[in-house]
Amino acid sequence: MTEVSRLSRLNSDWHRVIELCALFRTHIADEDGIYDQRNPSDRLLLGVKGSLFAAELHVLQAWIWGALLSKAERGELTVALPVGYRRRPEGAVVHDPDDAVRLAIGSVFERFAALGNARAVLRHFLDHGLAFPRLVGSGPEMGRIVWERPIYRMIHRVITNPAYAGSFVYNRCREVVAVGARPPA
Repeated sequence: MTEVSRLSRLNSDWHRVIELCALFRTHIADEDGIYDQRNPSDRLLLGVKGSLFAAELHVLQAWIWGALLSKAERGELTVALPVGYRRRPEGAVVHDPDDAVRLAIGSVFERFAALGNARAVLRHFLDHGLAFPRLVGSGPEMGRIVWERPIYRMIHRVITNPAYAGSFVYNRCREVVAVGARPPA
C-alpha cells in the first residue's frame, strides 16, 4: 500500500494515476476511506484531494523559502563554500591555508584573462598535466582536498562562481531600475 499523497505532486500526474486506477479497476485508499475511480463521486473527490496535495507542496516550499530568506536577513545563512575557501569555527570565511589550492584557483583566473574562455583554460591544465583541487563534500573524507584531473565543469564553476569575486552576502544588494532609466555605460 502506498500513501496517495506520495504518488504524485502534480495535478496532471495525479489525474493520470486516477485514470490508470480506473482502467485497471484498482481502488485507492487513504485514512478517510476507499475510493473506486469508476464512481464519478469518488473520482471527483480524488481530484480535489490531488489539488490539495499540490497546494500543500506549494505552501511547504513557500515556508522553506521564507525561512531561508529570514535566516539570510539575520546573517545566519551558511552556504557551501567553493574550493579555495574555508569556514573557521566561529563562522568567518577565509582563503584556504593551502598555498597549492590558492595557486591553482589563481591560475584559472590568470589563464582565463589571457585565453578568454573556459575550454582554453581546461586545455592548458590538461596539456601541462596540472591537477585541480576538489573539496570532498560528503562521506568520511568530507572537508578534505583531493587533487584530480580537471574537467570543464570544474573550471567553469570557478569562473562563474560569485564567491571568487568576494560576493558572500546573500540578498543584501538590490539594483532598482526606474522605468525609462538608461543602463550605466
